[in-house]
Amino acid sequence: MSIIDDPVVVDLIKKTHLYPFAFMLMYDLPIQTNAQRILELGIGSEAFSSYVFLKALEQTGGTLTSVEIKHEFVEKFKGNPKWNIIEADDRIWKPVETYDVLMLDTSHQDIHTLIELYKFIPHLKDGGYLFIHDTELPSVQMAINEFIKDQPNILTHRYEEPHIPRMSIYEKLTTVTLHSLG
Repeated sequence: MSIIDDPVVVDLIKKTHLYPFAFMLMYDLPIQTNAQRILELGIGSEAFSSYVFLKALEQTGGTLTSVEIKHEFVEKFKGNPKWNIIEADDRIWKPVETYDVLMLDTSHQDIHTLIELYKFIPHLKDGGYLFIHDTELPSVQMAINEFIKDQPNILTHRYEEPHIPRMSIYEKLTTVTLHSLG
């Protein structure tokens, strides 16, 4: 059975209007890379990416760490032993591990997204995948463009969702020292 045949995912596709191929990539890429650690910034009210990542991690034996600032989302979804949900502002929370996959889906403000890119890309392993949701928003696109302009050799674009809401996927290429925001 494909992930897009999963009854929960069918319902999520209807609710979110995401193109099914995005769900397939969110499921397949962690399996293909044997992802052991996925970091997700922002859960949202439906936790659609969390669900798909957790289904993939059932295949790899890995764990999902989600950082979410909204208490009601944290309370709604806690309880899965393979899902470490941290109630915190990701601009303050400090990661201590390297992750195979990074998902950004928080405030969608340009400065916030740019801070996330600078802060969390160093914790994404070489060859790891960065998923960014809502990249049709000018503020998110500005942050991505600014980061890539300043750090031209760290990410390569792999996929752009053709529909709105848009999901973009990047692959981390090399280990480099990131320039400061200043």
